[in-house]
Amino acid sequence: MDKTLILAITCAGETDDNTPETFSVKITDHIKDRILELSHSVNTLGVFEIKDDFYGAGVWSVDSLESDDVLTDNHLSPAVVVRLEASKTRVDAPVLHVKSDSFFFTAYPKFSGDEMLLRTNRVKLSELDNTSVYSSLD
Repeated sequence: MDKTLILAITCAGETDDNTPETFSVKITDHIKDRILELSHSVNTLGVFEIKDDFYGAGVWSVDSLESDDVLTDNHLSPAVVVRLEASKTRVDAPVLHVKSDSFFFTAYPKFSGDEMLLRTNRVKLSELDNTSVYSSLD
């Protein structure tokens, strides 16, 4: 069963109206298995983290959401999905970062430099154990 993550984004540099503020991604069984496999490898190899390209999944959106906006009766509000899709923006070099107990995503706004690194909030691996929507917007 899929799980949706709605994550706040921080930017290392100066932001403007085209800088993403929210990242949403549907964690399919395939993505979940990949995250857990990489986490196991982190533990086995004794490394700090493993990075994996993350092209084609998730929406980097310029829309700024509040936690109260996301859920309706404990389900993802359809209006939120429409808002995020309508305000999505392109990014370069999206990467999944997996640690022993958590993961997060990074990317760069299209046509920007290293000083504009976008980073989502970290998500604990234990969040993958249920199918409820996970939001870390505050």
